[in-house]
Amino acid sequence: MRAKTNETSIKSSEDLVYEYFRLLHSKDVSTLLQLFDDNAAIYEPFSKSKEGLSGHGAIEPFLRVAIMAIQGLASDIEILTPKQGVGDQERTAIVTFHRGDKVRFLFNFEFTNNIKNNLRRRIKSLHISFL
Repeated sequence: MRAKTNETSIKSSEDLVYEYFRLLHSKDVSTLLQLFDDNAAIYEPFSKSKEGLSGHGAIEPFLRVAIMAIQGLASDIEILTPKQGVGDQERTAIVTFHRGDKVRFLFNFEFTNNIKNNLRRRIKSLHISFL
């Protein structure tokens, strides 16, 4: 995993993906939540909701549970080459969490270029699925 990144120095979507996982592992919910756009949505396989979790109020509890779930687990992150024409608006990562057994997830990030709180971009949506 990459070293700590200052929020204002996040320049690429790839940097933002690494920062997301770094903050998960460091248990920094408040800074992690700041990576998300105010109207962001997370679609995850753990709840029955098809509508996803929308907005900071719904995303924060999910992030807290995700932090607890990965506690003590190592992770390997592979960021896939984006599809042609996507530019810096989307990134897909395959993440393997492990401590003995392994579990793999696909994380599809979509970003916005809104300039808020000195960030060049934020997470607009995150789709998480099992592999």
